[in-house]
Amino acid sequence: VARRLSLRKHPECHSMAGGKAIEHLAQTGNQELLTLRLPMQQYRNCDFSFSGLQNIVNNAIVQKEKEEGIQEGEILSCVKDVAAAVQHAVAVHIIQRTYRAMLFCIKNSVLPSKNATLV
Repeated sequence: VARRLSLRKHPECHSMAGGKAIEHLAQTGNQELLTLRLPMQQYRNCDFSFSGLQNIVNNAIVQKEKEEGIQEGEILSCVKDVAAAVQHAVAVHIIQRTYRAMLFCIKNSVLPSKNATLV
């Protein structure tokens, strides 16, 4: 996502690794200005899909570039909001899938029903 957003060109992030740049920009972004659909919501399993999320994010970036009339490789004016939305979507995806896995383990007596803990 950092590469797709061209964060190496962003004045605050030119020397940062991609994940660090996303996290840095997300701190001052508004995650609510961009709603990202989470991948695999129709599947009731514990699988993760970060390639699905990457596709969703890429489509959102393309749409924002069209709205702002800029070419791929230029910095979006809403880049901080995109970073915040991406970071939020990744966290929610991990939380939902991990929670589902824990429920599965409790139901199948892999974890105790009282005080099931993930470390």
